[in-house]
Amino acid sequence: MKNNNYNTNDIDMSYFERPTRTQGNVVLKSEPRRVERRPNHIKRYVPEIDREAKIKPHVGRGVDFVSMIVLTIAIVACVYVCFNYLQIRSDIIKLEDNVASLESVLNETVRENEAFNLSLEATAPDLNHVYEVAVGQLGMVFPNNNEVIYYDMNDITYFRQYGDIPTK
Repeated sequence: MKNNNYNTNDIDMSYFERPTRTQGNVVLKSEPRRVERRPNHIKRYVPEIDREAKIKPHVGRGVDFVSMIVLTIAIVACVYVCFNYLQIRSDIIKLEDNVASLESVLNETVRENEAFNLSLEATAPDLNHVYEVAVGQLGMVFPNNNEVIYYDMNDITYFRQYGDIPTK
């Protein structure tokens, strides 16, 4: 059988708990033991807390009307700038796509032009044969000096003729 006898001086209990001792079939209550605490030799700094501040609940000041207006204007300006940025970015993307499509059309046109030039060079008539036919069969003669009319082109390699060339 287990002996439940113990010395109450060995137990450190709180003030509200009372140690008990069993002796036979009788449970004896004893007075709580007071624990002596040694004073700390090192004093710690503990700041004093204002009792009024501790008792009163912390109430926030809130936001005044002017601050709310400034905050609202800042938010609206931020949203406006973001929206304009997205719109401009969208326009840039559309223009880049347009440039890419125009470049592909230009490349295709250049290839067609080169192919057309090659076909013209391949089918171009022999100029010696043209001269022989014009002089021999058709009776072409070279003009005299007084039959030739000169005009200035002003360094233009292409011009559009809207009328006949004037004669003297």
